[in-house]
Amino acid sequence: MFFTNKRRDKKYGPANKESSNEAGMQDKTEFENKDFRYVLWGIVEGHQCSISIEKSTDAKILY
Repeated sequence: MFFTNKRRDKKYGPANKESSNEAGMQDKTEFENKDFRYVLWGIVEGHQCSISIEKSTDAKILY
């Protein structure tokens, strides 16, 4: 999923969260929504968290 997000960033540019949310409300699929990105989940130090990758070297961990 990480590589799918990176490929979509390269093809469509950075995702616009507001536009993505609006497309979701219009019942568009991830294939129709160019701003769709997968949310990556993981375990960090025993805590479940969401990991948001902005650039290949940046990662934001959201608990």
